[in-house]
Amino acid sequence: MDKIDISKMKAADLQQQLGELLREQSNLRLQKSLSLLEGKNHMFANVR
Repeated sequence: MDKIDISKMKAADLQQQLGELLREQSNLRLQKSLSLLEGKNHMFANVR
């Protein structure tokens, strides 16, 4: 990921950057929990 020089950015741009970062972070968290759930489902499927 590119480094951003925030000292040269306007407040609105900073807000937008922050929003995008938070969105990416929650997307990653979502993918992680989905893959954890799939792993659990496989374990339970093997038990039956």
